[in-house]
Parts: sequence; structure tokens; C-alpha cells
Amino acid sequence: MPSIEMTPDALIVRLTPAEKLWAFGGDVTIPWSQLRGAETLDRRFWAKLGLRAPGTGLPPFYVAGTYRWKGDRAFVSWSRGRTPLQINLAGHKYNRVVIGIDDAEGWAERINYTLASC
Repeated sequence: MPSIEMTPDALIVRLTPAEKLWAFGGDVTIPWSQLRGAETLDRRFWAKLGLRAPGTGLPPFYVAGTYRWKGDRAFVSWSRGRTPLQINLAGHKYNRVVIGIDDAEGWAERINYTLASC
């Protein structure tokens, strides 16, 4: 399961070695200046992700990788049974990062509170 680390300079999404393999990617570091907020998504969010390139897709069980659709570029690492947390970005190579994490609502509140405190 992905994890989140908050540092004074950035929010870091850390993946396990297996998740990195499935996503064809690595940890994602997001400077606070590029972060616009966070929210939880419906568990069927994967139906509207678009074209996966590269990555792994076994919906509705596991979705990972980079997804593109009409100007949107999302990095995803989500597995069934986890609530998806979407981290919205601006000026980053991704428009959003979606991860499956325990306590997604709590993380969304923490991220949004930290942004409002800056």
C-alpha cells in the first residue's frame, strides 16, 4: 500500500517495490507550491481514467501506472478494498495522483489543512 510523507518542502508518495514494478514508476515527490488540494473518490473512479501507458490494469482489482485522457495525466496506484485519495496538482508533470490508502478521508483533511496553513 502506498504511504504519504509530509516534509517541510514537499509531500512524498512512497510506493512499495512491487507497486513500483506494477506502476512502471517510482515514488512521487510533490513540492507544496504545486499541490492544490486532496479529496477522496468513488471506488469506480478507474472507469474514467483513460489510456494507460505505461502501467498495469486489472480493474476493479488493481490499477497502477500513468493514465492520460484529454489533457489529464494521472499517476495511479490503487487496489480494491482501499478508498482512493486524489491529490490535485498544478505545474507538475501529473495533474493528479490517485492512491489507495487507509484513512483516505483523514489524509485529505490533513493535506488540505496544511495547504491552508501555508
